[in-house]
Amino acid sequence: VWVKRNGKLYYQKYENGGKPQEPLKVISEVPENETGTRIKFHPDYTVMDKIAFDFGTISDHIKQVAYLNKGLKFNITDLTKNTKKTYCFDGGIIDYVKELNKGKKTINTDVIYALGSFTDFDKPNEDDTNNKPGKRVDILVEVAFQYNEAYQSTV
Repeated sequence: VWVKRNGKLYYQKYENGGKPQEPLKVISEVPENETGTRIKFHPDYTVMDKIAFDFGTISDHIKQVAYLNKGLKFNITDLTKNTKKTYCFDGGIIDYVKELNKGKKTINTDVIYALGSFTDFDKPNEDDTNNKPGKRVDILVEVAFQYNEAYQSTV
């Protein structure tokens, strides 16, 4: 695993189900504004069954995660077939709605989008007899949708 953060490039190797093989080390200096994480994965058959990884399935999942992380760039490479894909969606879930409606006749031209947040309190500990509120939780809500002429809805 390589991580760029705070002007440094860090590295740490893991094996046997995620156990660090060496202490975290700084490999080099990088520009202060550069950030990112690179993970090189090789299956460890001492802790998992031998299975054939399906690049399409993994790639589709990473694409979904990219829609949910607006502007974050994901690269995936299958070294067995020399296949690479890159996903980055600056519009986030707006781009996802557009993808879902591709080829469909939409009723409204623009994707309807809302972003907001609210504060709530999680449940207090059941053993707490002081009737104190639970821990404060800030919740971010992001919604995007667009009507089309289809009879079924896709959420």
